Amino acid sequence: MLEEKDLQAIKEVLNTAIDSRLNKSEDFILDEMGRVQTHIETKIDQLQKSINELKQYYKIDKLENESVTLLLQKIMILENSVEELKRETEVLKRKLA
Repeated sequence: MLEEKDLQAIKEVLNTAIDSRLNKSEDFILDEMGRVQTHIETKIDQLQKSINELKQYYKIDKLENESVTLLLQKIMILENSVEELKRETEVLKRKLA
């Protein structure tokens, strides 16, 4: 049978081996967490850029729609003015005829 000092030596060797493996596992986990964090931060930055581009696109689109609406209003006003001028011209032609 093993003596107490032999058992103690085995215990120390096992504890050292376990501590070493735990430290390696901890380092691996921390490295992996750092890698994942970097990857996620990169993806978040890409998403933020995409969101900013979409916001700019929608601002531009809104301004274009407002411009088109104003142009259509001006065209309708001009069409009404032309129609009124045509009526007045017809009235004047009849008076002169």
